Amino acid sequence: MFYQYVHNLRGLAILLVISAHVISVVPFSNSEFADVIRSLLRNCTVIFVLIGGWLFSYLVSKYTYKSYLVNKLQKVVIPYMVISLPALAIYLLGYKSAHPWVDLAALKESYGLIGQTLYFLFTGAHLGPLWFMPMVFLFYLAFPIFKALSSSRYLPLVIVLALIPALYLGRPLANDNTLQSFFYFLPVWLMGMAIFHHKVMYQSLSRYFYLYFFFFLVLLTSIYFIWEWDSRVDLLLKIAIGVMLFSGFYRLANSPNRFLGLMADLSFYLFFIHGYFMAVFRALFAKFTFLPQDILGFIIVFILVLSLSVMSFYCFRFFLKSRTGTLLGAYR
Repeated sequence: MFYQYVHNLRGLAILLVISAHVISVVPFSNSEFADVIRSLLRNCTVIFVLIGGWLFSYLVSKYTYKSYLVNKLQKVVIPYMVISLPALAIYLLGYKSAHPWVDLAALKESYGLIGQTLYFLFTGAHLGPLWFMPMVFLFYLAFPIFKALSSSRYLPLVIVLALIPALYLGRPLANDNTLQSFFYFLPVWLMGMAIFHHKVMYQSLSRYFYLYFFFFLVLLTSIYFIWEWDSRVDLLLKIAIGVMLFSGFYRLANSPNRFLGLMADLSFYLFFIHGYFMAVFRALFAKFTFLPQDILGFIIVFILVLSLSVMSFYCFRFFLKSRTGTLLGAYR
């Protein structure tokens, strides 16, 4: 059975992830309004991971451990390595000499080119959004554990237990600790698995979705106005938003949507590639102060980054043809 509303929601999730990255690039005047917008968009990776856990439970019966890893190698790991090549070259050839959290000089002194390459690939440090990939690889490797938990009656208890280290550690500020990121997102993945088996958790909300959504949006905005953003509090809030979105899409977006369908089909490719365009705009904003800022700048840059990312896929597909999926992780 194909769940169209989940496919559409996956399309929205990648748009939220890209928008969260865009807002970190565009200069905003200091205002409470800007802080609330940042907080609403920040950490939307939680929704992406929640969908990942749901899809895991949906597909897990089709795989053995070996076939699952082979599938992820072909559809995720190889595209990750291919799309990483330009970013790796920039660092390895010395075109970029500074990094937010990696001591590049010490790295070059300690390791040769192969060692440096492996370091970047295993940390995702070579391109901003790619920190996510080494973390998600840990979820793939834990397939047997998640498969056993997927239909277990102890899953709710495991979710509660997984929340303890997640809420204690929080999300690494610079996304510079793969293991900490794994423990932070672990309860989200597990929650996604749980709501697949207990769809009533979000389906029951769909009847009064507009009322619940309005109330929750007002509550959320109030929280972000009053308290300074904290990844531990935000984890719980974004999980709630994710469940709410499942409810809304179940009711309102359960039919094919060309745009969201395209975003869903290209989701991993967009996750991989948009960081390059983000880097270009980050450099432009650092050099030219006359560029549009605040909400207008955010909207313009978001549209450009998304458009360029999608167009790049079609350009690559023209040359790669049948190898597009294997090399870029997108099947369209």
